[in-house]
Amino acid sequence: MTSPGEETSAARPALVTAGGLLLAVALLQIGQQVIGVFEPRPAIQVALIVATGLAALAVERRSGKVAIGGAAGAAVALVVAGVVWAAAGFSTPAARSIAEQVDAIRADLRRAGAKVSYRRLRLHQGPSSHVFVAAAPERSDEVRIYDDVRGSLKRRLAFRPDVRFERPAATAFRIRAVRDLDGDGQREILGAWEANLAGAELQQVPVLLRRSSSTARYAVVPLLPVISLGGPAVDGLPTLHFGSVESVWVSDFALVPGEQTLATTVVLPRGDPHGLALTLPGRIPKHVRFWAIDGPARARCVRGAARTIDADALGKPLAEAMAAAGVVLGDYSEGRCLEAPS
Repeated sequence: MTSPGEETSAARPALVTAGGLLLAVALLQIGQQVIGVFEPRPAIQVALIVATGLAALAVERRSGKVAIGGAAGAAVALVVAGVVWAAAGFSTPAARSIAEQVDAIRADLRRAGAKVSYRRLRLHQGPSSHVFVAAAPERSDEVRIYDDVRGSLKRRLAFRPDVRFERPAATAFRIRAVRDLDGDGQREILGAWEANLAGAELQQVPVLLRRSSSTARYAVVPLLPVISLGGPAVDGLPTLHFGSVESVWVSDFALVPGEQTLATTVVLPRGDPHGLALTLPGRIPKHVRFWAIDGPARARCVRGAARTIDADALGKPLAEAMAAAGVVLGDYSEGRCLEAPS
């Protein structure tokens, strides 16, 4: 049998353990209340929880290596919380609004010396997209698109074309239309990088800014790509580089009165068999294709005996040379060049 004194001494450690656990729970509750009221940064929250747990362990053991280690760990955790608070502030910063994020992006681009235009567009289901065009001296415009992802603007596109020409040329980006052009339920941006190098009219490269529904990222897709023979074949042709795809200049000069026609120079590996292109004279034969873009885009073809036109540029010089040679545009359909509409 155990004496009353032995029973008392055996019960004392159990009481101490229970008291330590109660104290640990109380300290954790206090720490939780502090976190709930002041909303500290995640690093401070972790440090406070660790410090509270180690302090409770030290109180429960009261002596020995475990108690000393717990007390030391609690002290270190509190020091870490203090350092984080001193360096970055105790409270979690409030999330910035979309308007504030737009202003910050615009300010960053302006600090780099660019003039910035901005549009908010609904390109897909969900929140609107935010389109920035940054124009800097002696450089082509850069287009950036940001999407709203749970209140945070994420950059999905940043593109500036690489202009290849006989001399440096800065090109400006213009948005022409925003609509669903390919029937995928998302709206595309139909735009163009343009310049005035010939003096008579603008030259431009029409492109689509298209969003992938699987990756949520955008791509710049040139509408009229070059068929290139390689290096020397494109000498003298103003081209823009889109990754591995080159795109040529087109002219907005109306070759047919009242109709908006795009004319694009291309390099072909051999003669055009379908009557879609005029041939321009030169060291390397270059060709001109025509596209009617009023309403649904359609290919135009060349009618007339003359297949080689002496023209130095697209637009007005080419139109005048075609008129002098008696060459007109017709509608291209099923491999045939039909008579031009009266």
